[in-house]
Amino acid sequence: MAFVAAQVVGFLLWIGYVLTWVDWWGGFGLIIGLITVPGLVLFPFIYWVVENDFPGNYFMMWFAMIGFYLLATISFAKDTELS
Repeated sequence: MAFVAAQVVGFLLWIGYVLTWVDWWGGFGLIIGLITVPGLVLFPFIYWVVENDFPGNYFMMWFAMIGFYLLATISFAKDTELS
């Protein structure tokens, strides 16, 4: 279940990434957003510089995704230990 939650949060991060490109560049931004991969570490800082606004929601979702992946890894390790 934690893995699914991590995937959902990751998908929401990607949607936010694409929508940011669309906001910046319009239709061309949609193409850029769809064919490029968000640098999880680099993109928020580019956003911060361009918009002059700290992307707090992006980082909260990013940390939630990492937490869910860690939870999924721990639960998977326990499941394989019991087998």
